[in-house]
Amino acid sequence: AIEEIRRVLKLRGLFHLFVPCEGEVHTLHGLLARVGWRAKEAYGGHIRRFTKQDAERLLREQGFTVTGSRWSGHLLNQIVDVVYFTCLQVLRKNLGTSVEGYIERPGAGIVSG
Repeated sequence: AIEEIRRVLKLRGLFHLFVPCEGEVHTLHGLLARVGWRAKEAYGGHIRRFTKQDAERLLREQGFTVTGSRWSGHLLNQIVDVVYFTCLQVLRKNLGTSVEGYIERPGAGIVSG
């Protein structure tokens, strides 16, 4: 996907993205992963435990210049995410979507297309 963004981005264009850096030791996901918690991987299916350095390295390898970054992974969001996937694990039930997936469903009124 990053290669395609690089291909279509205009010269000196700006590319803004959000990367959940769940590999960082100071996140709830990062701490729990160190003790073996894998519920999000089992029921989310696409988790990558990036650190900020991982994400910036991948972008630079594709020719991007990283001009800034900031932290926005609020603790409440992390708690909701961990509780959601832990509940799925306890119930042994995969609902086929993440918390974000519910927001993107047609008729949710948040994402239009």
